[in-house]
Amino acid sequence: MRKIIVLAVLFAISAHCINAQLTAPAKEDVEAFNKSKTYVVLEDNPFSVFNAYATEGLEKIWKITPFEVISYEEFEKKMSDTRSSFLYVAQASFGKSQSYDYTIINLLMGDASKNLNKLHDLCIVPVAYAEVDEESYEYRFGALLKFVDYYMKYISKNPGKDIEQMVKENATEMNKYELWLTKSELAVNVNTVEKIKKYYPYAVKIVEPEEIDKAIEENYSNVALLHKVGPEGTVLGATCYKFIITAKEGKPLYFSEHKITSEKPDAFLEEDFKKLSK
Repeated sequence: MRKIIVLAVLFAISAHCINAQLTAPAKEDVEAFNKSKTYVVLEDNPFSVFNAYATEGLEKIWKITPFEVISYEEFEKKMSDTRSSFLYVAQASFGKSQSYDYTIINLLMGDASKNLNKLHDLCIVPVAYAEVDEESYEYRFGALLKFVDYYMKYISKNPGKDIEQMVKENATEMNKYELWLTKSELAVNVNTVEKIKKYYPYAVKIVEPEEIDKAIEENYSNVALLHKVGPEGTVLGATCYKFIITAKEGKPLYFSEHKITSEKPDAFLEEDFKKLSK
């Protein structure tokens, strides 16, 4: 996995969380993307979850452009083509005063300069803190790829709108979905359905990761899931980011973040359920 420096994060919706920008990609870049062929760049690690999707399951998810799987060496030759788009996984650093490395999914347009940092960002999805083991998130990886597809379709139909506006529009639909969570993602005082029901009146279920994986793979239309980006003990004094997206489309319904402390662990919190209930 190559490390790159990314200056904007389209999936994060707070200006102070990982130095994000809320602006949508340029209209001309979106128009160019819709006419492009997307090249999916394999990671160096042949056993990575991204490579597994790229070679076996992406055709079920990626509907917006034709695509082809290529190596990083081929990407280096093709990235100057302004008619091509590229999807890959990398590491990125965010923040000014306190910087952490993250694993991200990146979608961008080619640039004639052949300079990787000048390629035009379309969508950047934070997957995990860089040192977090793939096993902790691989079961929901397909939903993140669905989000990229969903997001590009959305901004094509809604030029000028950003991720914050999109989430606000979708938030009212939360009660239409059964929220599936794994126990390890939850703070102790909300780690059972009975505890959750004190704060959250809608359908909720605590499941195993394999069940979420199946819901994503089989496009369950009534299921939403949590995508938590937390350090999981790999770094101290970090932030926990929490996203809820649908299993079928990757549609974002909720975002929140909190600084991790002894009172607020690296988990989905009571306050999150309260916000969801409004």
